[in-house]
Amino acid sequence: MVLRLGHFLLHDTEIVPQPLFEDLLAGYREVVAVPADHNAQIRRSGILLGTRQLFRWLDRGMPTNSDLVGWRLAQLSHLLSTEARPN
Repeated sequence: MVLRLGHFLLHDTEIVPQPLFEDLLAGYREVVAVPADHNAQIRRSGILLGTRQLFRWLDRGMPTNSDLVGWRLAQLSHLLSTEARPN
């Protein structure tokens, strides 16, 4: 569960400008028990997934000044600067 939600958090607002993560999490809570520290776990998962993807792009030769690399760096910077909310 945490991995899927971390993936969604990483990509939230890429297609639809309105954040949808909180609504998705609310839906999960209706059907699944979430861990007490779910916010930190989800955030950490999103950071790790985004970092892995960034390094794979760079390893495959994507230029460091590409728009996609800049976008991913901005997403990671946002996640890293955002504290996990209290449960």
